[in-house]
Amino acid sequence: MPGCFNAQGIIGQFFQQEEAIMTKLIAFLFASMMIVGVAHAHSGGTDENGCHAGSKPYHCH
Repeated sequence: MPGCFNAQGIIGQFFQQEEAIMTKLIAFLFASMMIVGVAHAHSGGTDENGCHAGSKPYHCH
């Protein structure tokens, strides 16, 4: 019936929007954890040039 209040439709739309937001949030958190995992700090002493002489490959910061 036109002009009739449809509570189920409104509630359904709300949960669809909430589900989309949660999906995006989970994807963002997962991507953030992957980036942090790649960019983690590593131990090791440096020589006078600021390079890791004892590690392979030899690299500088």
